[in-house]
Amino acid sequence: MTTAAYRDSASSAPLSLVPSAASTTSLDDILLSYHTLQSRWRAFRLLCRAYASQYHQRHWTSVPAEGDYQATLPIEALAIDTALAMITSSDPLLTVFPPGGDEATERATSEADRVEKWHLGVDYTNRRQSGADPKHQALFNSLLYGLGWIREVAAFPDGWGSDTDTAADLDALHYSFPIVQQSLHPAQVCFRWGRAPGGITHLSYEGLYTVTEIEEEWGGRLSPPRNAKGEWLLKNPMEQRKLVEYWEWRRAQGRPALYHCVFVMGSAGPNAIPDPVAAGGSGSSSSIPETPQAYPEWVKRPTTMPEYHRIPYYKVSCYETAEEEPHERFLSFLFKLREIPHLTEIVVSRELRLAEMYIDPMIVAKSASGVPIEIEKGPGTIIDVGPEDDVRYLNYVGTPPDLPRVRDLLLQMGYLSSFSPSILSGQSTGDSALARTMDVE
Repeated sequence: MTTAAYRDSASSAPLSLVPSAASTTSLDDILLSYHTLQSRWRAFRLLCRAYASQYHQRHWTSVPAEGDYQATLPIEALAIDTALAMITSSDPLLTVFPPGGDEATERATSEADRVEKWHLGVDYTNRRQSGADPKHQALFNSLLYGLGWIREVAAFPDGWGSDTDTAADLDALHYSFPIVQQSLHPAQVCFRWGRAPGGITHLSYEGLYTVTEIEEEWGGRLSPPRNAKGEWLLKNPMEQRKLVEYWEWRRAQGRPALYHCVFVMGSAGPNAIPDPVAAGGSGSSSSIPETPQAYPEWVKRPTTMPEYHRIPYYKVSCYETAEEEPHERFLSFLFKLREIPHLTEIVVSRELRLAEMYIDPMIVAKSASGVPIEIEKGPGTIIDVGPEDDVRYLNYVGTPPDLPRVRDLLLQMGYLSSFSPSILSGQSTGDSALARTMDVE
């Protein structure tokens, strides 16, 4: 889930669903920017599906013929898992340098040490609360898809002035710790790079959540859906809707300002915003759409976020080029193995077939009149033939297959699939590469 109350002002109260008086952002501009981002990242998202199929060993698209083999080798999964184990073999190196360098005062050095411990505490608390390491998950996505994301936001269940002062009350809150780190799937995030803090000027995140999850987290009520006749329909609390979180840098009063808004696709309530792409850019919300899914609905209107000095999304890239298209700029660890694993599977499948034909050759059986006799081979099978019938094995023609090599190949692949030698030998790269790929402020 997205984090509930992103603090957006000096007030200690959580965000509400009311319009922001400081917001001058055009609604049509936000929607056009959102759809432009979606269009630009479409090829990258399709590539994510292809890489997921490679990792999950969905290589074959045809049904094997009778007696044929379709070997599946976990080459891509082994490459990703081994690389991830090597990178995460040691914890990220975190160093806060005190001002003054070697001539820093004792007070400055002590303050830098406290900042280091605070950051380490943030990482530990998020790992304990979520049950997983967001940085490891982002690294896995980076290796597999070419890009991983970490979202780090300030979450305030009831603001700083919360009455939940006891430890029991704090443990009962899902977002009791004020800093929340989350790893996001790269196919759910689209962004535009440019001259802005963090190198990101526009960013959108989308995910499917139930109506209950959205209303409980953001503290509002979504409008019930309406049909083509404008009649209200019963709202299903377990219905899934696409939640879109959008960040954008704009100029406000002559200065750059960071705006944040949240809307839900798939409803047409009274606060609905027209989709300028689907509605032809009319900019009117008075008409009833043909289908309820044509209009988004505000959950949080555009609001300035002065306490955020950058968009709180941190990208972790695997191979980053200078190309403009996202699918050519962010390359997966597997981009060099596009065809080699499947070609290897084809060769191994043929070797296994040859080995089977040599070890267990086909039986040809004909009656005295030349009519073929159907025989089902199996352990303990009894074949009844007449004295004049012809029963024989087909002779293997050519060089016999190297059966010990085939056996060793199968044993090696089984061993590699369970325990990789590079992991068991304790191979390490020293300081984790995460310390060099994370952009932390």
